[in-house]
Amino acid sequence: MIKIESITKLHEILNQAKPLHPLVSVIDYAKAKNVKKITGTKITANFYSISLKKGSICEMKYGRHYYDFQEGSLVFVAPEQAITVSAGTDKTISASWGLYFHPDLIRKSSLEKK
Repeated sequence: MIKIESITKLHEILNQAKPLHPLVSVIDYAKAKNVKKITGTKITANFYSISLKKGSICEMKYGRHYYDFQEGSLVFVAPEQAITVSAGTDKTISASWGLYFHPDLIRKSSLEKK
């Protein structure tokens, strides 16, 4: 199991440049390296993620069930949720993006309560 403590650590795992801001980042998976390194491994993180899988074929295990994402799906993951992602081909990875943000970014706002 991989526990990702920060957005900076996520950038390190994906061999990306240091994020411009420690609480929020967008990653273009076409430019990310080592995506396949974490494929098939259970992952938790200390931040939120919203991923766009543009026309990709991707399977994600959440809890005990597998979910199939095709034709431009949005995937929302909260902090400490465990997921396992099985990526499709390099073409599907290159058509995907991820927005990552730390809970501190929305703390003391109405979004924190939802």
